[in-house]
Amino acid sequence: MEIDWLPDGRLYGIDDSGAIWSSASPRDGWEQVATGPEEAETFFVADESRWWVAIHGGRTTGTDDAGDTWTAVYRPPTES
Repeated sequence: MEIDWLPDGRLYGIDDSGAIWSSASPRDGWEQVATGPEEAETFFVADESRWWVAIHGGRTTGTDDAGDTWTAVYRPPTES
């Protein structure tokens, strides 16, 4: 699981299946808030709606609507 901590104390995490979780603090329970891409390697949270995920294999996707839609930000070149 990859976890990112916002300045206001809220935590966000993504697991290998793509489930995105949120918690108000490390002592509180976690709630699933969205679904993202599977096989996340790095998770970056800018705020409560803008997130980026680097995926195994080098692809990066992003959302600006809290995970409702995901857009490819970077795709590694393929061998020809």
